[in-house]
Amino acid sequence: MLTLIKNAEAYAPEYLGKKDVLLADSKIILIEDCIDHVNTSIPIHVVDAAHDIIAPGFIDSHVHIIGGGGEGGYKTRTPELMLTDATTAGVTTIVGVLGTDGTTRRMESLLAKARGLEEEGISCFIHTGSYQIPVKTLTTSIEEDLILIDKIIGVGEIAISDHRSSEPTFEELVKAASAARNGGILSGKAGILEVHVGDGKRKLSLLNQIADETDLPIRQFHPTHINRNEELFKEGIQFEYLLTVCDENEVKAKDVEYRLSSQKEEHTLHEVENESVDLIELQENHALLEMIKQCNDTGKAASRKWITQHLKGFTLTEQQVRNRLDVLEEKEYIIKRRGRAGTKITENGLHYLYHLKTKQHLINP
Repeated sequence: MLTLIKNAEAYAPEYLGKKDVLLADSKIILIEDCIDHVNTSIPIHVVDAAHDIIAPGFIDSHVHIIGGGGEGGYKTRTPELMLTDATTAGVTTIVGVLGTDGTTRRMESLLAKARGLEEEGISCFIHTGSYQIPVKTLTTSIEEDLILIDKIIGVGEIAISDHRSSEPTFEELVKAASAARNGGILSGKAGILEVHVGDGKRKLSLLNQIADETDLPIRQFHPTHINRNEELFKEGIQFEYLLTVCDENEVKAKDVEYRLSSQKEEHTLHEVENESVDLIELQENHALLEMIKQCNDTGKAASRKWITQHLKGFTLTEQQVRNRLDVLEEKEYIIKRRGRAGTKITENGLHYLYHLKTKQHLINP
């Protein structure tokens, strides 16, 4: 069966303009400005999409497919997801999770629902476990779930900084993340740890501690609900957890709608544009912050020794680099940490770096 979609606004995901799209059964076989269907004897079902958009299906990485809620009693339990709940919103791939209730809602039901949605026509995967630690798995361990069950691609959602959590310790969360990583490596899956973050005062402190004190990569963790309040959102940005659809999947200051206070904004602009400021200092700041950010993005420790050896355009001793980093830390543009964590650029530092980049004509006249 051939289907021809005519005159649609096409995205792939970049904007392609007005296009005709030809499908054979459920597969796209041709995308052109105009596909002639008149001069052919082959039967084609034609769809006029002149006022419509055609785009790849969306991915929803956190869905309570067998229902959620129940925290206000049995009558507040929500029903399971229906296929049209996803498809009418343009979602074609889902990752199903349990939530607070890992007792009356179980992994067996979650897996069965995922397979049912797959049979109905969308892609569906799941994470093993719920809010609580120890993780309630389908087999005897996290690793076995990931290795032996095709639909399981990660662990969670495990709750932190939330009164409904099991108050996981540093060691417990590290062991769960390590098991997820090992299971993912051995099965060719992401093996991430889905982390529910609540309103608690500790925010992302557990994840910060793991990043500082272990060899687990930051991207092993996927914190959720961090837009629930401004302070948590800011901490999520600083920790480089927000992966958005922007340049090279990195969070840049221009992508974040959070605004610094007017006082900090004016201070940053004044420092960049004030002619009395040493241009050499601005150039060095730009080079140092750019190197630190690149290290943070790639998971490399930004140590003074590494920066000294790889700094381009300037010849600085390790002591000179240390002095300049001290100044940047005083201005709250970076946070210096020992060991594997290395130096981290802050949200203020990202904002300052962005303004340095936009004022290149002043820095490099």
